[in-house]
Amino acid sequence: MNSSPRSDAPTVHLRDGFRTDGFRTDGDRRVWRAGSLLAAGLLAFGLTQFQGCADDFAEPTRGTVFVDLNEATTGAAEGARIRNGDEVVAEFGRETSREFRLPAGRHTLRIEKPCAAFSPQDQIVIDVTPGGDHHLSWSVAPEGGVAVTSSIPGARILLDGLDTGRVTPATLECVPSGEHQVAVELLGATTSGALTVQVGVETANVNFDFVPAPQARGAILELCTATLCPNCPPADEACNELTLIESLPDARFIAVECHSRWSGTDIFATPSSIARDAFLLGESRGNPYAIVNGSRSRRGVGAGNVEELVAEYRGYVEEFLVQESHVGLYWNDYAYTPGGTLSGKARLFAIDAPANWGAADLDKLELWALYYKDRLTWFHPTHGLTTYYHVIREYKKLGTMAELGIDEAGDWTDVPFQFDLSSDTRFTEEGMGLALFVHNAASKEVIQIVHRLAAE
Repeated sequence: MNSSPRSDAPTVHLRDGFRTDGFRTDGDRRVWRAGSLLAAGLLAFGLTQFQGCADDFAEPTRGTVFVDLNEATTGAAEGARIRNGDEVVAEFGRETSREFRLPAGRHTLRIEKPCAAFSPQDQIVIDVTPGGDHHLSWSVAPEGGVAVTSSIPGARILLDGLDTGRVTPATLECVPSGEHQVAVELLGATTSGALTVQVGVETANVNFDFVPAPQARGAILELCTATLCPNCPPADEACNELTLIESLPDARFIAVECHSRWSGTDIFATPSSIARDAFLLGESRGNPYAIVNGSRSRRGVGAGNVEELVAEYRGYVEEFLVQESHVGLYWNDYAYTPGGTLSGKARLFAIDAPANWGAADLDKLELWALYYKDRLTWFHPTHGLTTYYHVIREYKKLGTMAELGIDEAGDWTDVPFQFDLSSDTRFTEEGMGLALFVHNAASKEVIQIVHRLAAE
């Protein structure tokens, strides 16, 4: 672009901030003054905005300090603090690296933790430069400590029978000299009993080997049914009779009704029960569909003999109850607030590698929770007042093995769950129950299931 001025353009001079180019009228001057004031205002506004965004720019009066702690034993740095004078500028949990910013100038940083030794010393003098990066490191060794490790991490550590509030791997500090008993506990795994350690000046080391605890396989019978299904009542009754058989373990077995909307509205059907019915290819053409662990099934009721149905369903259930499970399921941190929530944590423990559960794709192995309500009544147009048992209210997917990080034997995780009961007050909560199950979404097989009553 040619930047030379046009020959016919007026020459513009400024004197005391005013134009002297021949545009001399008061009106022009007023316009120019107004424009000047507007420009000045915009400039001031812009400067204000830049000042407001000062945090977006590097602070010219501060520097960054990076600290690395080298642990003599695992967990030795946990709880350490770094002070600049009286101010705590960094506190360590299970991590061993932190960073913080300090004003430019000389600072004396001190690291502290009870019953721990630091090298090269516990205080370091540092000269912080504006905008500079400064790297420090300390070595941390416990004094009079016990380093506790386990082949499966995350186990609760007990010292002389008391919970320390720590989990493996960790180093217990400030343990008095002498003989002590150390034990670990991990729901879903087993190990040896307490071990005796001799604590002195040097750190004592103790390790525990865990193996996943075996767990018998459970069974869930899901009856895909509907209130207006003409052939469903015998199956409904048979499912309830099955739950009353005392030899079938209540903690590992439940028969539930999954209602759909066959031939009209079903007051017990919910969006998730309808979706589950569709997933199982369940109730259709007025015939119930009973399926145990997603693999052994019976469509229809034959002659409608309830005793024969109970015997057939029981045979399916008992096939699974004598098997060992590939995965352990446990209730953890459970809470029930009537009319409020059902909540807690489900512990999932891989007894066997998930690849041996029947699916190489970890995204197809899923953890689910459900809750049901018991003894719900409805006036059936043909059968009169009818009671339905263990009616599913909601299924909830909690995650896949890929999402939960379960890919090897010994892997475990606690998964939170919560059901909101406040919008489901139409039906009684008496006899309400829950189940956790793992299934293969590709084959529909239920790998493991555990059951409990809400009020237990």
